[in-house]
Amino acid sequence: MTHPNDKRILEEAVRLFLELEAAPEDRALQRERDTFLARGEAERAAYRKAVTGWTATGIKPRRNRLGIAVAVAILGAAALYGAEPLRIALLADVSTGLETAQGSLTSGDRVYLDAGTAIIDATAPEESVRAVTVLRGAAFFDVRKDARPFRVSLGEILVEAVGTAFETSIIDDSLSVEVAEGVVRVTGPEETWQLQAGERLHWSGGSGTLLPEVAPADVASWRQDQLTVQSMPVAQLVDILDRRIAGDVVVVGNGFAGRTVSGSFDLADPTGALEILAATQDARIVPARPFATLLIPRN
Repeated sequence: MTHPNDKRILEEAVRLFLELEAAPEDRALQRERDTFLARGEAERAAYRKAVTGWTATGIKPRRNRLGIAVAVAILGAAALYGAEPLRIALLADVSTGLETAQGSLTSGDRVYLDAGTAIIDATAPEESVRAVTVLRGAAFFDVRKDARPFRVSLGEILVEAVGTAFETSIIDDSLSVEVAEGVVRVTGPEETWQLQAGERLHWSGGSGTLLPEVAPADVASWRQDQLTVQSMPVAQLVDILDRRIAGDVVVVGNGFAGRTVSGSFDLADPTGALEILAATQDARIVPARPFATLLIPRN
């Protein structure tokens, strides 16, 4: 349990840190910080937490941007859940929870978001490029014809189209692009691919691999609450189901996590789909309420 005095010290440390980041040459603030640090180890530890915790989120502190209470909550969440989920939550313009969503981007193009997805709608009216960044999850883009290219930043790769429809997804450390209509260009650090309808690219470990073709109608089938997979690792399939299940679903065992699965799953019933996966892979589901569900191989 956090003692009220500890919270007060952290609040003071966060305030000093944020104000000094905004005005690093302010001598009065510098003296106030030095006096605060000289008070004792609790103050010095709180200031270190403010510096390292906020830096880990990758967010530039700005004066008056956030209240001290909000900043303290952010630092606490970063310590509890890790900086990356927090960074995504703060950067995203649009995000989904356990349900899918659809709508129009600033550019006028249509976007369909899978559950557990977060994006940045980065297009500005005066810019000559339509731009989106996918931070997490899966997004299907229905791109209208326009003189301005449409670009999606997806981890290490860039996907570009003019008039087409395609899906991008992030699963763990892997990225994928599937084309339903038209042509897209995918650019990695050292290689470029031209993908047509039905073609798929998988990116992992710094390299891309073309996968067996898929029927264009099956691209982003999660829009109809269906998921058809071909030789997908158990861990990646569980990640997709996890977007629709409260709490975390954790796969136990690296060998089991890498085992591949093919088949169709009903995403309208993600818990039922998880049970089918467990039954077909000789695994058991162990609730670890309230935060997690474990998927454990029997052998």
